[in-house]
Amino acid sequence: MLHEKRGRDLVQIVLGLIVFGAGLALVVRGANGQGPWTVFHDGLSQHTPLTIGTATILTGVVLLVLVAIMGVRIGLGTVLNVLIIGPATDATLWLVPEPDAALGRVSLTILAPLVVALGSGLYLGVHWGAGAA
Repeated sequence: MLHEKRGRDLVQIVLGLIVFGAGLALVVRGANGQGPWTVFHDGLSQHTPLTIGTATILTGVVLLVLVAIMGVRIGLGTVLNVLIIGPATDATLWLVPEPDAALGRVSLTILAPLVVALGSGLYLGVHWGAGAA
């Protein structure tokens, strides 16, 4: 019974992190403003050969190392966060073209927080560690 719940939780958190990463990509494609971490990762991608997703992963790894040095226990959810959100963001950026028209950008900008909220609810609901960076 416990293994069954843990398996469902694993599926839920992975799906939530994928959805969350997709939502971040929609924010980028909407081009009407981003959160501070996405701005940072986007800036890194514009000034280095890194993609936004790779910048997300590397930032997460640096933060994990710093937190571990401080002696904070790192949950599986936090590690999955670092490993999944970046690739999900890059995959969505690859799949969703940048809209030419303002209506397309506004639509993505409106849709993005709903997708991020859905992803957040899914991954936070399993209580496996800190949320997305």
